Amino acid sequence: MLVEPVHDRLLTIQLQLARCRDLEPLSPMIAQAAAELCDADRAALFLLDWERMELRARGALGVQGGIRLALKMGIVGLAFLRKEIVNVVDAYNVPFFNREIDRATGFKTETVLVAPIIDGGAVRGAVQLLNKKEGCFELADEEWLARQLTLLVTPDFFQALDADRAKRLVDALVAELRCERGTFFVLDSAQGMLSALYATGMEGRPAIGVRVNLGIAGWVVFTGQALVIEDAYQSEFFNPESDQKTGYRTRSIVAVPLQTSRGEPLGVLEIINKKGGHCFTEADTGRLRSLAAMAAVAVENAMLLSDQEGQFQSFIEVMADSIDGRDALTVGHSRLVSRYACGIAQELGLSDDDRDVVRVAALLHDYGKLESGVSGSVDSHLTCTREMLSKIVFSHKYRHVPAIAAAHHEYMDGSGHGMGLVNRYVPFLGKIITVANIFETLTADRHYRKRMSPLEALFILKQGAGKKFDLAIIEAMERYWLKSEGVVVDPVQRLEDLPVDAYTMRPIIS
Repeated sequence: MLVEPVHDRLLTIQLQLARCRDLEPLSPMIAQAAAELCDADRAALFLLDWERMELRARGALGVQGGIRLALKMGIVGLAFLRKEIVNVVDAYNVPFFNREIDRATGFKTETVLVAPIIDGGAVRGAVQLLNKKEGCFELADEEWLARQLTLLVTPDFFQALDADRAKRLVDALVAELRCERGTFFVLDSAQGMLSALYATGMEGRPAIGVRVNLGIAGWVVFTGQALVIEDAYQSEFFNPESDQKTGYRTRSIVAVPLQTSRGEPLGVLEIINKKGGHCFTEADTGRLRSLAAMAAVAVENAMLLSDQEGQFQSFIEVMADSIDGRDALTVGHSRLVSRYACGIAQELGLSDDDRDVVRVAALLHDYGKLESGVSGSVDSHLTCTREMLSKIVFSHKYRHVPAIAAAHHEYMDGSGHGMGLVNRYVPFLGKIITVANIFETLTADRHYRKRMSPLEALFILKQGAGKKFDLAIIEAMERYWLKSEGVVVDPVQRLEDLPVDAYTMRPIIS
């Protein structure tokens, strides 16, 4: 028999977790709440210490000091490695149970329930419950604990907000409160609309949009007050248009507002139709309020991150323009190099983060020219680029930008400029920028020569493939350019097979 959730404690943990984004200082509170809510004698939250490959417990109830377990040892390690819940009825009859802690503490472990903490597919730790006070841990305990870890403990929800995270929260909420549907609305103040970031049962359909002056969600976001409706079709606030379009029949609704810490509207969290024909209880409403508070922090954090990212990107673009603007023939050079580098990265199937890093590094690859001068030597501007960019405090994701940007004249055979790096010592993203930079330079007018065609530039790059440049990168540049320009080349006639002018060594293109 599960203990009724203590909403105030859950809300406190959620809000503190949202502020600090760190499980460790909240471990004792989480362990205490888990023990009470699952009616267990003891509980502990284990976090993984990657350096020592140990599971380290904080806030283990009834144990003085911390607990450290080898990753492969015991029931906790098993749940961690399998990424699944482990429910043990008689610990001393299980061969992988570690009896050392019982010997040290004098406690007798009988029943054990361990659930892994999974964050974005990776296991960060586990929650362990010991000795159910009445009987054994049941399937209901397993399901409840799994839901709580999804809703309460997983910290990546607070890092950024997207449809996947909204879906995870709504699906877990619908399961816990035993209702049919849920919707996560986000407010677009400029348009005066509430847009459904995720809505149960609407997968594959156009996103739901509600004007703030219509319907239940609009009333809730406008007034900042929760609304509980037992019979939707008897409520003056209910708008039946959605039911009419989908054929669904709405009966009961609970909707609560999402607000900033200053009380500004952010959106609405809504649940529909308690299963079994029942009405939503006060406990259901309280749980929804607590989750709405957590979700509101996520929305606000996402907005702040978006604002910060926008400021950062605009600053980087202004820096790039200030470099290129010193010479009329190089205006837009860094933006084009960045565009080509991102195209290459996309063709190579690199991650979003890698594409973002290569974009920033490409925009700043010539930043050292501000100090060395446009006409300065190649080596001097590379040194200045590295030194000047190293003085900028980049976020963790962009920490390698100075080295990547300064490597755009390094060649695989060591014959390039800069530090004379050889192949594997050249940052791979730097190799991408090298190809993008050469392609843009060759296809643009310069004081010392006229531009050549893109096919000629690709031909020249391929002459250095395997020696100076990575062939896979050149081929990715070629694919990207052909797609972006809509150029059709006879597939039978390869670029390498085109006739070459004996004097210029450039391909003859009819």
